[in-house]
Amino acid sequence: MVARHNRNPFTRNANTVKLARSRRRGRRTVEDAQNQGVRHSTYLTRLLRSSGDRRWADGSRGSGSGARDPALGIGARVPGLGIRGLDWKLELDTDVSSHFDVAIVGAGPAGSWAAYRLAEAGARVALLDASHPREKPCGGGVTGRAFQLVASAVEALDLPVVSVRTASFAAAGRAAGVSFSSEERAAVTLGVVGRQVFDGALLAAAARIGAVHRAMRVTAIERTASMWTVSAVSERVTCDWLIGADGATSLVRRRVASPFPRSELSVATGYFVRDVSSNEIAIDFDGVPTGYVWSFPRADHLAVGACGQADTVSAPSLLAHTRAWIGRHVKDGGNLQRYSWPIPSLTESALRAECPAGDRWMLLGDAAGLVDPITREGIYFALLSAEHAAASLRGHSPDVEYVQRLRDTIYDELIRAAQLKARFFRPELLALLVRALNRSAHVREIMADLVAGRQTYAGLRRRLLGTLEWGLMFELLRL
Repeated sequence: MVARHNRNPFTRNANTVKLARSRRRGRRTVEDAQNQGVRHSTYLTRLLRSSGDRRWADGSRGSGSGARDPALGIGARVPGLGIRGLDWKLELDTDVSSHFDVAIVGAGPAGSWAAYRLAEAGARVALLDASHPREKPCGGGVTGRAFQLVASAVEALDLPVVSVRTASFAAAGRAAGVSFSSEERAAVTLGVVGRQVFDGALLAAAARIGAVHRAMRVTAIERTASMWTVSAVSERVTCDWLIGADGATSLVRRRVASPFPRSELSVATGYFVRDVSSNEIAIDFDGVPTGYVWSFPRADHLAVGACGQADTVSAPSLLAHTRAWIGRHVKDGGNLQRYSWPIPSLTESALRAECPAGDRWMLLGDAAGLVDPITREGIYFALLSAEHAAASLRGHSPDVEYVQRLRDTIYDELIRAAQLKARFFRPELLALLVRALNRSAHVREIMADLVAGRQTYAGLRRRLLGTLEWGLMFELLRL
């Protein structure tokens, strides 16, 4: 006999599940299902209308106000967001039980995509988050490979994505530029999109396919021999499996493991510069130990900020550096809106010791430390961890399989990045990098692919050998 906690949420007979639901949980009415569909359509329509006139990823212009009125009822479409199948079907089983196969705390990219994949496979899933979708203080860069992962639910070219064409890199008083090209004309190689829009599209896709979103601010997590109980002030749910996708300061992580120490976190802070935009990203390494200043263009503003290892820099110093950078580089800088956020930035030893799953629990995305220690990019790894979690929960030993999948794919790449980070932010190497970018088209191509997520760290040294940039290669090969 298989113990309950080792069962995956997909092995039960569909008729048994349907009968159990009707007996134990009841059903929501057709009107309830319709109301939920209208709520999501209302949110998306409001989001597009508030965005105003904007330029889309393909270069055309469009206005969010063109979305159809959700008051038309079930089937109202919001063309500006490419969410496949947003038309709700009334026969969908949407009961109001508080017990779920899987409960996911956190409705960001990792949580929403895991919910989508799990619900798609037949699991009863709850997404618990009172704050999403929201604007997250980050650059908002999304690589082409991240867009490809979610293409079955969200079409990148239907989102208000700024398709990045060029990037500039500055160090030691010099600067160099690289260009991004796409193998497919219609594809986005590297795009920037507001997190409220991107996260909202994923959340709506998960809800459309059957995941239940509950606006709970989780305050307590308890465990018994047979299930988890996740509680808010006035509500609680129970579940067989618990997934933590609630970021760097994850409550789930604090419950099942231990929080990240300050030495394994980066501070990211800066300003949204309103009423200014472009199609270029800027990276400036000067003056920020183990980090950099960035400027990422969004549809109607710039996200400018700085990041550094939390045990070597302070948020006030990063804010001052960012404001000075804006004063030098952004003409007619409009209204400044401050933001700040912690980002996992694990060392090699921490990555090797990380345990992202155990008996009936998993950690995804930032909660599992799945962020590039150099670039601080985490959206792709968050989405990929969600894919791995959903696939592993269909196996015989989900926690073991999930850890192995991460080790075989994500952690190996992050460990290589952590090894490189020990030398990457040295002024000598950064100066060599900028000079090489100015001299060599091959180095520029490699750098563009690295930023866009098309170049792995595993193959970086071998590819650099073909550039004949001996100084740069010497610094890297000393690792």
